[in-house]
Amino acid sequence: TRLPEYMVPSAVVVLDAFPLTVNGKTDRSALPTPEAAVSAGRAPETPAEKVFCALFAEVLGLQEVGVGDGFVELGGDSIMSMQLASRARAAGWTVSPRQVFEEKTPERLALVAVAVSGGAAGQRAETGVGEVPWTPAMRSMGAHALRGEFAQWTVLGAPAGLGADVLASGVEALLRAHGMLRARTGSDLRTLMVPEAGEIDASGLVVRVDAAGAAEGELDRVAVDAARPAVARLDPAAGVMLQVVWVNAGPGRTGRIVLAAHHLAVDGVSWRVLAQDLGTACEAAAVGRRPVLEPAPTSFRTWVRELEQSAEDPQRVEELAKWVELVGTADEPLVGRRALDPAVDTVASLRRCSWSVPVGESAVLVGEVPGVFHCGLHEVLLATLAGAVAGWRPGFGAEAGGFLVEVEGHGREPLSEGMDLSRTVGWFTAAYPVRLDASGVDLTE
Repeated sequence: TRLPEYMVPSAVVVLDAFPLTVNGKTDRSALPTPEAAVSAGRAPETPAEKVFCALFAEVLGLQEVGVGDGFVELGGDSIMSMQLASRARAAGWTVSPRQVFEEKTPERLALVAVAVSGGAAGQRAETGVGEVPWTPAMRSMGAHALRGEFAQWTVLGAPAGLGADVLASGVEALLRAHGMLRARTGSDLRTLMVPEAGEIDASGLVVRVDAAGAAEGELDRVAVDAARPAVARLDPAAGVMLQVVWVNAGPGRTGRIVLAAHHLAVDGVSWRVLAQDLGTACEAAAVGRRPVLEPAPTSFRTWVRELEQSAEDPQRVEELAKWVELVGTADEPLVGRRALDPAVDTVASLRRCSWSVPVGESAVLVGEVPGVFHCGLHEVLLATLAGAVAGWRPGFGAEAGGFLVEVEGHGREPLSEGMDLSRTVGWFTAAYPVRLDASGVDLTE
């Protein structure tokens, strides 16, 4: 009755005691998240709340989102946070991906978002044309990165009646919008060159495979069989970074589209951008319009050049000693009783085992656990690994302060204020060492 509305708590949580840090101070990060249902039922009221509720639903693929619904609890991840921040900027509101995780809900984001003018929201995108230095991930592969078969590929559905001309127009739009798909390599293992888009003829990059006589269950196998020769046609030295195969299933049937790209040009996250853009471009071409795709606000070239500059920053250089200390000497092998032998332990002798976690348990691990422990799914998986090692080989790595794990991440970290990588196609992957010490862990507890 006395406070202004913005100061009235949206939820009250009763605790037996405040969580404390090891130093005896209140651990704010360990405070429980209020139940989303407390405020989720309230309809969005302010313009910012309406925008963020709509954007949450759009990015997360939901029909409706309440003002008190949590981003992580709804299935959001770090890549989606970048997409949300990018679309919010286009809608006239500035928030960072970090704020998406810290504030969690549309209600809280609406309080910290900064309104921007139309001119500021639509900043001029970069072309990414010019010399692109190799990233640390690229350099770690050395000459192997120049092989044509060092590639990734994915399979998409092809709508009935697609047409080779429509698909070629869509592929041309991809090449114009994403410079790394036009890049070519040199022989020095240090740079790539992205040429101007110019006039692009993608017809030579699209191969048609007739599968009208194939059974419905055979189409995926046909697509996989077509992917291998598509990868073989990639040639980064000649600037052939992309190959496309259209598996035509005949009238009235959904076919397949195989996209194969050299790994120097794409990573796993890039496929989210390329798949959506190809669909958008083909839809435009199908109705007779020249497809024009939204360019990436920040080019891969710009990101790499800033990465190079940050590597020479004195504060960054000072970290080297700590990283070397963390890695330490060679660890005892986790599997087997000898070190790996390059002559014997090859990909040909590799074996894989996989287990499927039931749907109910998966939902808890992906949805509830990160919220309870204030972490991401990666931390949940690393904790699971540490527990498995502790149960299998008690005391393993204890003398070295834990056993060493190489953690690979998507690497799409903004290096400066306003850097938007949500639509950037390129190989961002980063890896770093982590020591996990599970000694003394009571697995039964």
